[in-house]
Amino acid sequence: MSDFCKGCTACCRGDTIFLLPGDDPSQFETVPTDDGRRALRQIGGECIYLTDDGCAIYGRQPLMCQRFNCVDYFRSKSRQERRRLERRRPEHFPAIFAAARERGA
Repeated sequence: MSDFCKGCTACCRGDTIFLLPGDDPSQFETVPTDDGRRALRQIGGECIYLTDDGCAIYGRQPLMCQRFNCVDYFRSKSRQERRRLERRRPEHFPAIFAAARERGA
């Protein structure tokens, strides 16, 4: 895990992790999505590569994972948008936003 994340895995839980242009689908266990994209397979709402020790493929994870920054995401949303997201997906967004606050958002 990066020094920024410090072992946090909030973004690995409860949300779809899509492959982006530049990702090699043959390198990941994926499933098709309704809109024709590929996403990492999940088990119980968690990324299949999430282990007790963090990301099993850290260093070669998909671009979406490499680029995600919870602080930037937090700051891109208004307080009203964040509250709406937390109500809509209480299993996911409160943890993401808590991680962002811990990191200075």
